[in-house]
Amino acid sequence: MILGIISIIGLFIGWIIANYTKEELEQGEKYFIILQFIVLVSLFFITLEQNINILFLIIAIIMGVLIRNPFVYFGIALVPLSSFLSIMLIFIYGIAEGSINYITKDIKKLIINVILFIIPFLLILFNIKLTPILNGGIIGVLIYQIYDQLIIKKKLSSDNLLKSSIK
Repeated sequence: MILGIISIIGLFIGWIIANYTKEELEQGEKYFIILQFIVLVSLFFITLEQNINILFLIIAIIMGVLIRNPFVYFGIALVPLSSFLSIMLIFIYGIAEGSINYITKDIKKLIINVILFIIPFLLILFNIKLTPILNGGIIGVLIYQIYDQLIIKKKLSSDNLLKSSIK
């Protein structure tokens, strides 16, 4: 339980730090996104030591693309991956996410992240095994983030470039 509290506090620390460093936030947003990606990739490699069932992996990848909030999978990850490294990676991801939430002034998303983290964590405490979902969920979130950052953002920036050149 304490591990869950430590790892989720990163969201609030990221929000507080962003509150005091408002001038640097706009330039730092791309670095927060890169940091989040690195943490997700690291957590994926840490989860590879878990037993992988191919059927659950495929289902979980689809689920990860559909449920794109990684805090769902972080709540699942705490019990089987209760290592110091995985807790600190979730904490670091939370700092980056809290800062991004502050940039967008989205306190609702901060609260939703905490709730989505707590729900699977509580299910695991009641011995409901969600570990097979962990690997695929993280892969699905990574797939969507790559798609979001490379395809969607690139299209938006090229559309903005086109609009500015028309003016």
